[in-house]
Amino acid sequence: MASWEKNSIKKIILILLLVLNTTALTVSLFVLYRFFSETRPDFDSEPILSQPLGYDVSVRNSLEEISQDNPARVKVQSEPGGAKIYIQGHLKGLTPAEVLVVGSVESGLYVITLKKEGFREWERTIHLTGGEFREIKSVLEKK
Repeated sequence: MASWEKNSIKKIILILLLVLNTTALTVSLFVLYRFFSETRPDFDSEPILSQPLGYDVSVRNSLEEISQDNPARVKVQSEPGGAKIYIQGHLKGLTPAEVLVVGSVESGLYVITLKKEGFREWERTIHLTGGEFREIKSVLEKK
């Protein structure tokens, strides 16, 4: 075999290796891009505050009757809508929503926090008693 044939074979092998490495790098970059750009669940690193004893906080999307006696109800609205509603540090839904606080006769303080990307966090502490209805309207400020 002539030396020019050996050199040609070496060049072809080097070109094939270069193409394979480039392809592997392209695929790896695509996989990494897809991994880091996909939407992930919201895992808050914020501390979760404990709920007052005797109360169950839940979101209700309809006006059906519930089995607990004398719930307090809070209707939460925001401008703009779609803000995450946190009650005592627990995610309960998106505005607008009606939040039920089902509990005993005793009253309690509740921290209501609204969060929306691109806006400042909004927070209020309200006092609720059984059977009470409160409506909260907030205007979120842009960051």
